[in-house]
Amino acid sequence: MSAITSGQGVLLPDSSRKNRKQRTVTVAVNSRDRNLMADYQTNPFRWTFRRPLKDVVSIELVNGCVPTDLYNMNTGWNIFTFAEGATNYTVTLTPGQYTATELCTDLQRALNALSGVYNTYAVTYSYITKKATITVSAGVLAFSFLFLEHPYTDTIDGTTGAIQLIGCPARIFGFENWNYTSVAGSLTPPNRMDPSLFLQRLYLHLNADNSVEFNRVEMGAGRKDCFHIMYLDQSTGGYYTLNRDTYTPIFYSAPVPIARIATLNISLRDEFYRVVDLGGHDFTLVFEVTYLE
Repeated sequence: MSAITSGQGVLLPDSSRKNRKQRTVTVAVNSRDRNLMADYQTNPFRWTFRRPLKDVVSIELVNGCVPTDLYNMNTGWNIFTFAEGATNYTVTLTPGQYTATELCTDLQRALNALSGVYNTYAVTYSYITKKATITVSAGVLAFSFLFLEHPYTDTIDGTTGAIQLIGCPARIFGFENWNYTSVAGSLTPPNRMDPSLFLQRLYLHLNADNSVEFNRVEMGAGRKDCFHIMYLDQSTGGYYTLNRDTYTPIFYSAPVPIARIATLNISLRDEFYRVVDLGGHDFTLVFEVTYLE
């Protein structure tokens, strides 16, 4: 995969590799080393090398740790349109990290807190079916979850039909990109709940000097390629640790080395290229950068 750059980072001809020794430097990219005036949040941030590296051949992620204490309900997908009878309402769920049962509890709170609703709602979770059920515990009006009502809806690619961005909590609760109306005072989504939808993966994006993209993982459905996908299957104390015993992703600058790298732009994102809210938690990534001496 070829890197694309300009200016000081112009790729050198392949002859530059001949008769030159390769050297490797290990760098610990710590978010606490960022410029707080330029990057107040821990994600994303820019990290500056002690000295610019020239004729870079490869960059490999060999160690580090990233936060896993993430929100599965957050701004950007926590709002949807709800209807009771002929009246529409906007339902807002509280950002946070929830279990399936806790998500149901907060949905029940949000529905019953709507000003002007006639019904009283109960939301329960089944540990057998893994589904939520919304019922009218008092009242007679039919209700609807309007997941096609803009602006709180998922973005679907008109050509491929693939999801480009999740903009409401429908899929976390087991709904599709559709409108649903209660039957006999009850509504159950067609699919199981997925409370881990935004807790299972982090997509690492690397950029050097705002010009060189270290993209080694090709994404589908038109989504932006990334350097590495971290599957957060095991964490300790709210952090997931990377090490050489598992998998060490490496980007090769081919067919020629990158002439100069002075900074790295680091971001942890979800699969839709949305910056992940780390809650101010710092993280460290250790890279081995190989260059020509």
